[in-house]
Amino acid sequence: MGSTADALLPPQAHRVIDQNHIDHYRQLFENYWAQYHWQDPLQNASLVYTSSSHERYDAANEVSWTSTLTVGFMGFSIVGDIQRSIYANINSDRPRGWQNQISDGAELTARYNLARQQPMYQSSDTGLEFKSTLQGSVGYITEASWSLSLRAGTIQSPWVSFNPNYQLWRKINLQ
Repeated sequence: MGSTADALLPPQAHRVIDQNHIDHYRQLFENYWAQYHWQDPLQNASLVYTSSSHERYDAANEVSWTSTLTVGFMGFSIVGDIQRSIYANINSDRPRGWQNQISDGAELTARYNLARQQPMYQSSDTGLEFKSTLQGSVGYITEASWSLSLRAGTIQSPWVSFNPNYQLWRKINLQ
């Protein structure tokens, strides 16, 4: 006789997962992936933009604020044409997904980003510096993030001039 917990579970909860189950779910996943990922479900959007940033350093509180306003146009079809031309000239696979473009027709768009940075630990003896950044944006990308950064070695520049987390976050292509 099983435990009380076993008696409360439905009969299908006692099923043993064997290789047949694993193979079945793997095949379902592979079918889904092939159908919805590789056949152009990718959503592209061209963004032609200009940005303006302002940084304010509060020395009394050891805090730096950076604000950025970005204004641009999303959905220029010429950008897809340029990408296809480049790919053709370097003999690469034809880029896909432009027919699923998020915006098609050069819509005006904007984004406002605000970041607050503050050192958490600084030591000239050990050559270590830790800094935290709290960042948020609203607009064509709405997000919030918190990050830590570290510098080590013989540091000759002020902490406020070192912004790897803020700079990389804007430039990394996450595809």
